[in-house]
Amino acid sequence: MGVSSVDWFSSYLSDRKQIVNVNDVDSNPLGVSCGVPQGSILGPLLFLCYVNDMASSVDCKLLLYADDSALLVSDKNPGHIAERLGGHEKGLMGILAPLYHAWRGKAFTKLHEYLLSCAKEYGPIFRQKAVDMGWVVNISDADDLEKVFRAAGKFPNRPLVKPWNDHRQDRNFNVGLFTSEGETWQKLRSAVSPGISKPSAIVSHVGSMHEVALDLINKLRSIRKPDGVIPDIETELYKWAVESPATFFFDKRLDLITERVLKKENQEFFDALQVLAKETAKFFFLPAEVLNNLPKSRNPILKCDKSWDVLFAISKCIR
Repeated sequence: MGVSSVDWFSSYLSDRKQIVNVNDVDSNPLGVSCGVPQGSILGPLLFLCYVNDMASSVDCKLLLYADDSALLVSDKNPGHIAERLGGHEKGLMGILAPLYHAWRGKAFTKLHEYLLSCAKEYGPIFRQKAVDMGWVVNISDADDLEKVFRAAGKFPNRPLVKPWNDHRQDRNFNVGLFTSEGETWQKLRSAVSPGISKPSAIVSHVGSMHEVALDLINKLRSIRKPDGVIPDIETELYKWAVESPATFFFDKRLDLITERVLKKENQEFFDALQVLAKETAKFFFLPAEVLNNLPKSRNPILKCDKSWDVLFAISKCIR
C-alpha cells in the first residue's frame, strides 16, 4: 500500500466517537480507540486484518468464531489474570479482574474484611492493582508497617487519593496531612506535632479520652444480649473511633456513643464520614474516566465531594 492509501485508511479509522442513548437521552460522546466501523462495506475486511494477529498477542487460550472471541485463563491472583490477558491497568481486563475480586470480597461494603481475607489468602504482604495508581502494596502486620513508615524518611512520598485533592483544589482549600506529601507534608506534620505528640499535650486529654472509653464500655454492656452477643458492634466501635479523635481535636464531645438521637449536625458529621469511607474504596478499582461518567446519584466522586463539604462546614461550627 502506498503512503496515500495508508493515510486514507488512517483518516477513515481515526477520531471516531460513540454515544449511548437511553430513553431518548444521549450520553456524552467518547472516543473509539479500537475496532472498525460497523455496517460498512470495508468493515469485514478490516475486522479480519484487526484480529489476524490476536492469537500471537495473548498469553492464554483463545477461542475464535466469526466476530466472537473468548480468552481463557485461570489464576488465584486477579492481578496476574489481568497481566496475562494483556491488561494494562487502565485496560478492560486491568479493570474487570480486580473489580470482580473486590466485589466478590465485599470491598465496597466491608473493606476491612476484604483486606483481612486477602492477607489470609496471599500473606501479610501482598500487592494489589489499583486502577489509577498501578500496583499498591498492602501490609497487614503492624511491625512491618512501622518499618515502612520509618524507612520513608523525613519527606515521605505516598500515593494520594486524587479526588480528595481535586476537591480541595476546586474549593481553594489548603492541603492537609492526608492530602499532601514530601516537604509539604513535613511542614504540616511539624506544625501539628506539638499538640498531638508532646507528653504535656497528651496528658491534658487523658481525662476526656477516659470518659469516651468508659462511655463505650457502658454502651456495649447495655446492649449486650443474654447470650453475650452485642448487636451491630461494628457501628458502635466506629462511633467510638470517630468520637475519640473528635474529642481530642475539637475539645468537644459529639455524643455519638451516649445519645440515642443525635443532634442534626452530629448525625450529618457521622454520616458524611461513613459515606467518605465507603465511596473512597471505589477509587482504587475504577478509573477516573468511568467514575466521571457515572450518574450523579451513583457517582462516588460527587458523593465524596458532598461529604467533604459537610465535614468542613460542621468542623468550622464545632471549633
